[in-house]
Amino acid sequence: MRKALARASLVLAFAPLAGCMGPQEEGPGPEYPASQPEQTEAVSSDAAQLGGLWMGQACQSDGPCFTMQIALAWNDEGNPIGNIAYPSVPCKARLEFVRWESGGVAAFRERFTNAGKCVPDGWIRLKMLDSDSLAFEWAYPNGRVDVGTTLDRAR
Repeated sequence: MRKALARASLVLAFAPLAGCMGPQEEGPGPEYPASQPEQTEAVSSDAAQLGGLWMGQACQSDGPCFTMQIALAWNDEGNPIGNIAYPSVPCKARLEFVRWESGGVAAFRERFTNAGKCVPDGWIRLKMLDSDSLAFEWAYPNGRVDVGTTLDRAR
């Protein structure tokens, strides 16, 4: 998995986003391969479109809002790999694929090297809504869902 992550060159940098929490930092966007997975039973045709750069904003249940971006690609086993950044917080993590869930939902764990103000080891679930919209759900390590939003395809 580490080789696939390194080969995929999924490095998220801060990008300007409209958000709820103060000034944004500018920098180059993430790099990611343009490859799509081969279709398997585990990957629906909708889920095969996960690859790309996704951006948006979200608010926690207790009110704080933040900007976010996700870069996704595919590893050699046909599973999604990626990185996530919260530029307005700021913190970044890699997304560790856990499993496909019913309805084409991809479940990940967030793995921070330096969590900063972010809660480490959260659960993230992603599902394609249409070709330009991605449902995002974040839950605490104990499974309690705290954030839900829709992200837009940036490219």
